[in-house]
Order: sequence, then C-alpha cells, then structure tokens
Amino acid sequence: MSFLCAMLLAVAQSSQPENPHDVNNKDRPAVDQPATGQIDRAETGNSNSVQNKDQAHPAVKPDLDRAEKENPHHTMNKDKDRMSMSSPSGLIMKLHAANMEEIDAGQMAMKNGGPRAQEYGRMLADDHKDADKKLRDLAMKRGVKLDDSMGAMKSRDAHSKLDGKSGADFDKAFANAMVEGHEHVIAMVKSARASCKDADLCNMLDETLPVLQHHLKAAEDLRMPAAQGRTPEKR
Repeated sequence: MSFLCAMLLAVAQSSQPENPHDVNNKDRPAVDQPATGQIDRAETGNSNSVQNKDQAHPAVKPDLDRAEKENPHHTMNKDKDRMSMSSPSGLIMKLHAANMEEIDAGQMAMKNGGPRAQEYGRMLADDHKDADKKLRDLAMKRGVKLDDSMGAMKSRDAHSKLDGKSGADFDKAFANAMVEGHEHVIAMVKSARASCKDADLCNMLDETLPVLQHHLKAAEDLRMPAAQGRTPEKR
C-alpha cells in the first residue's frame, strides 16, 4: 500500500506545471522568450527600426555635394568659364587684376620707399596704367565686363606684407615681392601665349611680355645693395 501511494505521488508531481517562482526556476529564461540575438536580427531586418532609420542617409550628402559641384549655376562654378585661362575673357580678367596689383604696389613704393624704390614704383605704375588702358579697350571690344575684385584682393595681400615698413626695410620687402610677383605673371603670360588663338590678345601678350621682363630685371637690381644696383631705366 505504501508503494502504491509513492507511485501516485510521483505521477502527480511529474504532471504538475513547472513553477516559474520555484527557487530552481527563478533565473531560467521563459521558454517562449526570444533570445537576445534573435531580437537584434529582427531589429536589423526591420526598415523602420531605430537602428536602421539613418542607414540609407550617409551616402546622400556626398551625392548632394557632387551634384552641387557639377551644377553650372553653383557658386563654385559660376565664374569658372569666365576666369579660365583657356578663354580670352578669363585671361583678360587675370591681366587686369595683375595690372591693378602692380599699379597699387608702385604707388606704395612712391609713398614709402627710398629713392630707388620710388623710381621703380613710378615706372611700375606708369607702365601698368598704359597696359591696363589697352586691356580695357580690348575688353570693351570683346564685350567683357572687367571686375576689380580680384585685383583689389591681390592689393590687400601686398599691403599686408608691406604695411608698417619704411626706408630700407620697405625697399627690401618691396623688391622681393616684385621679383616673386613678376616671375608669376611672366609664367602666366608665356603659358597663355603658347595656346593663344585670338589675334588681338596674342598681340597684347607679345607687347606685355618684354615690359614684364624689364620690370623683373629692375626688381632684381633693386634687391642688390645700392652700390651694385642701378636706377631702373625710364621708359
């Protein structure tokens, strides 16, 4: 009889649902609770998931940037054709800016330099005024509207290097700036002349180059001590 009772008790215990609050079961995960990895995979595959809401956006900005740069009306491109060295109008604009810069530099030298720098500055201003008058006539003939902003910007850069200097200090800094500046402009003129197809513009480049080379030589002389240098030739 005691054996039969023991058997019935064992059957009853085996058929009783597990108690989740039992000490042995309290930390056991629920059977129907998805594993953390399954939840993450479900979230990853859900296009509306917080994890995925910005997933498609990182590539958007580079695409927008490229589109903006390729847009001919974009700020970065609006003056590209006008200022291109390969176009007559672009070259005219660059030469005009160079003339403005040199005229301003010449006037600074006449005001702040020693006798040799003053003489050089006078020659510089006079020659570039003449060159710019011819350039303005050509621009009018070609229907090119000259913009002074680039020349003004270059002049401000020159002033930043020369302002506050006087006497020998000014002369030295001025001569160095003139050598560097004329080397740059001469290279630009030579490059433009090599590919020039506009007859009027080609003639102007041919007239301009010897004048710039003379200015460069005079600036190199100006860098020398007074005993070795010579006064720039009057033109």
